[in-house]
Amino acid sequence: IGKLTADATGQQVKKGDALFDFYSPQIVQIEAEYLSLAAGDSLSVGRLTTLAVPDGEIKRLQRERTINNAITYRAPIDGTIMEKQAVAGMRFASGDALYRLVDLSTVWAVVDIYEQDLERVSVGQAAQVTLNAYPDKIFEGKVAFVYPALNPATRTAKARIELPNPDGLLRTEMYAAVALTATGSGDALAVPASAVLDGGTRKTVLIDRGEGLFQSRPVKTGAESGGYVAILDGVSEGERVVTNASFLIDAESNMRDALQNLTPVEQKP
Repeated sequence: IGKLTADATGQQVKKGDALFDFYSPQIVQIEAEYLSLAAGDSLSVGRLTTLAVPDGEIKRLQRERTINNAITYRAPIDGTIMEKQAVAGMRFASGDALYRLVDLSTVWAVVDIYEQDLERVSVGQAAQVTLNAYPDKIFEGKVAFVYPALNPATRTAKARIELPNPDGLLRTEMYAAVALTATGSGDALAVPASAVLDGGTRKTVLIDRGEGLFQSRPVKTGAESGGYVAILDGVSEGERVVTNASFLIDAESNMRDALQNLTPVEQKP
């Protein structure tokens, strides 16, 4: 490698920009063989193409008919230099990685979706992304892919969200909060989230039967949003539910224990 034009990690380059100049004895030899024939040599051109010599250099050779000791290697895409191994004066061989260029005009946000929410996530779904770096901005994207595997430790699956990044504000390794617009079949019966008692193996609500009587009712729940939980089965429209059920049960239990302690032993049932 001779002159190093793109010499900094994070540098922005456009397709066709010079990255570095290099000297190759093998390419010089092939160019010399090409020039040794008055009309040129198609076989030599083919060998240069096989070696990935840039088209611009081959056309220069055909036009100027001079050997080039400093061939310019140019960026194949628009992008950002994320890794740079190239150093002026170093020797490299075929297959060596000298740069890693990444097009950051579109980035991915990879999010964890809880197992119970997977049925409401699908490709094409709208997503809103917020970051601590820009608390007043909302970045709009779409779900591009839902990974097929589940993490057994966290019971989550990953989904990939594509986000336009024309201003370069979104950077790799940032943390983001993602809100997905849940898909559903329309209106649903719902109760306040505080009304649902989650016992682990089953969920219940307390139904107000009137005159101070309550009934524990097992329910099947659906999506949760805005402080409400959809009830798929177990409660009918118009029934009254206790919205602070856990507090009520805890308070009643404590009161019973207190009354038991205040009652003489011989009077306890």
